[in-house]
Amino acid sequence: MKSGKRAQATHKRQHFVPKSYLASWTDPGTPSGQEPYVHLLTKDGSGYRRKAPAKIFRETDLYTIKMAGGVRDLTLEHGLSQLEDNFMRVVREFIVPRRPLPTIPRLKLMLFVAALHARTLKMRDHHSAQWKRLLDIAERGAPEDGRIEWRDGTTDPDAPSYIHVDNIRELVENPMPTTVPAAIDAETPLMMQMHARILCIESDTGFITSDSPVVWMNAEKEQTQETRFWGPSFIDEELEITVPLTPHHALLLRHGTPGLDYVEVPDKAMRMLNARTRHYANQETVSRLGYYEPLSLQDPSLRMSVSGASYVR
Repeated sequence: MKSGKRAQATHKRQHFVPKSYLASWTDPGTPSGQEPYVHLLTKDGSGYRRKAPAKIFRETDLYTIKMAGGVRDLTLEHGLSQLEDNFMRVVREFIVPRRPLPTIPRLKLMLFVAALHARTLKMRDHHSAQWKRLLDIAERGAPEDGRIEWRDGTTDPDAPSYIHVDNIRELVENPMPTTVPAAIDAETPLMMQMHARILCIESDTGFITSDSPVVWMNAEKEQTQETRFWGPSFIDEELEITVPLTPHHALLLRHGTPGLDYVEVPDKAMRMLNARTRHYANQETVSRLGYYEPLSLQDPSLRMSVSGASYVR
């Protein structure tokens, strides 16, 4: 019984950006005897703090499924932990030494990126708001049994399924156990079909990351009404998916022949990607040294594709 109680009390503070991932950004100058820390700056530059990766970007029971009798289902939390371990191994064994990436390690990388995109508070709040709109409609017009017709685009339109108002309410209050696995399943195979490029930089400043590290962007359509309303998607021919992997490595995904290569990029590409990361952060950016060149994403020279010839040596 005691061991069961201890199990129910574990893993309550769950990270929406993994601490193992953030550890790459710890300041190399952390004083001896002090827990290594990262530097956090609000995206508007008004606030600064420094904290250990284990103490930031976490929420209580973010991925927990709460069962009857107070039982906490930690399946998703444990699954994400496995993806994190796999990612760190891929970075250590392949990306840092710039080795070719076979199919299985590349799959592990894409699984991690898809999860990192889906698991943030920014995405949680987005999905919760979407389900809240449906809940408001359902509560006004649901039949007595509480079931409403539900067409999610994956079922036969002639044989619609149904969803109960209580289930919608659960999705509003805790969408992650449903939305994160669904996003991983949907995004990973599509990312595997894209060309992956690892951008490498030797600068001490390096790439920054954030509380929402994975950025989807179509620079050519970014200012159009269509893109502002719907956001970038896999059908955009010029879609770029970027994610800092370490302060010295960043992943760029674009449509093209599947595979992966490494390219050394100049500081301008680093500044461009840092501007993009900061612009799409939810609240805070993370750097290893506590500073980075504060360029704006609106700078015309930064609105070009990060993979453009002018950025590649």
